[in-house]
Amino acid sequence: VMQAAIGQGTTQMTPLQLNMITCAIANGGMLMKPYLLERVETSEKAVVKQFSPDAYKRLMSEEEAQIMTGLME
Repeated sequence: VMQAAIGQGTTQMTPLQLNMITCAIANGGMLMKPYLLERVETSEKAVVKQFSPDAYKRLMSEEEAQIMTGLME
């Protein structure tokens, strides 16, 4: 279990990579770039920097994603 948690051993995929693929299926086949922050604010709650979702590439067609979603339910 410990090695699987860091993508080693027989599992050559990190938890982040697995999550990205699962999210791409739920997102109609579009793989998104991961990000950790939604925004950076000052102590007075003024927004310094706003981050937004950014598409990386199409992982599969929408039809394939629908089939995979059905299989995952």
